[in-house]
Amino acid sequence: GEAIPWNRIYKISDHAHFPHLRHVNADVTCQECHGEVQEMGFLEEVNQPLYMGWCVSCHREREVSTDCTVCHY
Repeated sequence: GEAIPWNRIYKISDHAHFPHLRHVNADVTCQECHGEVQEMGFLEEVNQPLYMGWCVSCHREREVSTDCTVCHY
């Protein structure tokens, strides 16, 4: 019943949007972007290149839309 304190770790550009729910519904695991979170005492930034090219590559590998409006709306 207690609120979890929010500490931003990752920040994407203001002109892009990252809806976690879409990725969760697509069975993308937390570990694919955030590292081995189950082994972390608290979430910390991992050396993961969370930038547009990395995201587009992932979309291409999974054969999902790379239309600009997927992230930029």
